[in-house]
Amino acid sequence: MSNGLLDSLFNLSAQPPQQRGHNWQGANGKWFMHLVYGIDAIPPLGSANYIFVRRNPDGTKTALYAGMTTDLETRLQNHHKWNAALRLGMNEVHIHYCGSGIIGLSYVESQMIDGHTPILNEKRGIRGLGGLFNNS
Repeated sequence: MSNGLLDSLFNLSAQPPQQRGHNWQGANGKWFMHLVYGIDAIPPLGSANYIFVRRNPDGTKTALYAGMTTDLETRLQNHHKWNAALRLGMNEVHIHYCGSGIIGLSYVESQMIDGHTPILNEKRGIRGLGGLFNNS
């Protein structure tokens, strides 16, 4: 089921856009374009979603950790999952810039976590919240 309001708010499409970077498909089937950076070449930026990624020898990519922040530079300094991701072979960081504030950041983070279940994420996205609002 498509949510036209969310699709238009977050500039989503049913097909991956043809842009530089890597397109990650969310749990909802929509595509989110991320710019690809080496682990030693991440620009000091503000609000963004990020994925710690292992680019495999065959060219496939494995999401190791997905997160969000309102201050990327500060968040990645001494990140609590950075060393674990390195041990698992992290060699890229993928960044999705979301201009929709904390709601947009949370939405994209949930889509990435629910769509890819990164091994280093302890919390889960929208699906992980399913029981919170059940009064029965």
